[in-house]
Amino acid sequence: MRELSKTDPQKAMAMQQQAMKKNMEYMKSSFKSMIYTFIPIIIIFGWLNAHMAYYPIEPNQTFEVSTSFADGHAPTVSIASIPELEVIGNSTQQITDNKAVWELKGEAGEYKLTINYNNEEYEKELLISSERKYKQPEERISDSKLKKIVVGNKKIYPLGDISLLGWKPNW
Repeated sequence: MRELSKTDPQKAMAMQQQAMKKNMEYMKSSFKSMIYTFIPIIIIFGWLNAHMAYYPIEPNQTFEVSTSFADGHAPTVSIASIPELEVIGNSTQQITDNKAVWELKGEAGEYKLTINYNNEEYEKELLISSERKYKQPEERISDSKLKKIVVGNKKIYPLGDISLLGWKPNW
């Protein structure tokens, strides 16, 4: 090929074009099979991340509900007492380090937590179940000094306590 490019560059260009056409056909066929394999893998891992990233909250197991605030917040926040859920400690908490935390416990069922902050109410759904189900544990709130509400579902780490440069991979 080198000798041909030195002696007859036009013929070398024509051969190069033919080789590129063949390589493009091979690449198209291998790319299709790669896409057919890769898309289901992405869908499966996306589903796992959405549905199996946290352990459920078991009935009568204590769990935490925490709230995070922006700077310049009010001094206290309270959680509405639902008869089926037992608030361990005080239902009104002082906000320290831009955070307030409650410990709760309850029977199996679906609940709506109501956070009362600055004369506004914020709701967060909660599921207590012995099955492998849970509601999304973290809810971000916009346009308020209350930034997020987090229910204390524990994360699942299928690889155990492995750490890659400080990052713990989960699903």
